[in-house]
Amino acid sequence: MSIITLILFVLSSGLLLGSKSVRKSLRVYDAGLWSTALMAVTLLMILGILAELTARFLME
Repeated sequence: MSIITLILFVLSSGLLLGSKSVRKSLRVYDAGLWSTALMAVTLLMILGILAELTARFLME
């Protein structure tokens, strides 16, 4: 299942980098805001991995 979280991370990063409207709303050239957005995505993916591992542990 960690493959799913990896795919979600790649898709969300691709969305952030590929969509002009997302980049415009995030003001990509503002380094502080951009790094905050990437940190938020990374933290969400880490929480997803932890939730998956916790669910697997509780199912066994």
